Amino acid sequence: MNEITKNDWKLFQQKLPVWQENYMEKLTKKYIKLLQKDCDAYERF
Repeated sequence: MNEITKNDWKLFQQKLPVWQENYMEKLTKKYIKLLQKDCDAYERF
């Protein structure tokens, strides 16, 4: 089985916050678009 090297782990730790931030930004934009939709509130959800 492949083992995770120390360098790989360090790289993952450096990149993870960026990946999380990008994902949360993407979700936030989706929610904003959904909530700004011109329809009745019950249709949004």
